[in-house]
Amino acid sequence: MYLSVSQLRARLPRFCAAHMRLLLTALLCSVVAVLLIILLGPVYFWIPSVLIATFMLSRVWR
Repeated sequence: MYLSVSQLRARLPRFCAAHMRLLLTALLCSVVAVLLIILLGPVYFWIPSVLIATFMLSRVWR
């Protein structure tokens, strides 16, 4: 049990940092989508929004 807990503690900071980076990128994608809704309107925002989100999330998942 002690070895399992020590292994989890050793790996948890790396695990959380990767998830935090992904979460922040998803939040940034959401903010960009809202800004594009404001700038381009509710009809034309989705194409650039999907392209930008795909680009940003693919950079994080590498």
